[in-house]
Amino acid sequence: MVGEPVLPGSIVAAHLEACAAELAGSAEVGTAGELADVLEHLAAGQRQLSLALARLACVVRGSQVDGALTEVLEAAASAAGYSADAIAESEPVLAALLQTADEDTRL
Repeated sequence: MVGEPVLPGSIVAAHLEACAAELAGSAEVGTAGELADVLEHLAAGQRQLSLALARLACVVRGSQVDGALTEVLEAAASAAGYSADAIAESEPVLAALLQTADEDTRL
C-alpha cells in the first residue's frame, strides 16, 4: 500500500533529473558487475517512470488541459516501458559476460 508522498513531485522529478545527468556524464562504467547492476536499476527505473507518466495522464484526463497533453503523457509512458523492455533484453548478454569475465573485471 502506498502512503502519502513524502516529497512534492517537483522535488522528486528534480532529483531524478540530477541522477540521470550524473549517469549520462559518467565517463567510466566500472566493472562488469557494476554494469549489470546499473542496467538492472535503469530498467526498473524506466518501469517506474512509465507508471508515473501513466498516472500523470490519468490526472490530466478530464481536466481543462485534457486532449493533446494526455496523449503525449500516454505516449511517453509507453516509450518508457519500451525502453525498460529493451534494457531488459540485455540480460542474456550480461549473464554471458559475467560467466566469462569476473564480476570485478574492469570494462
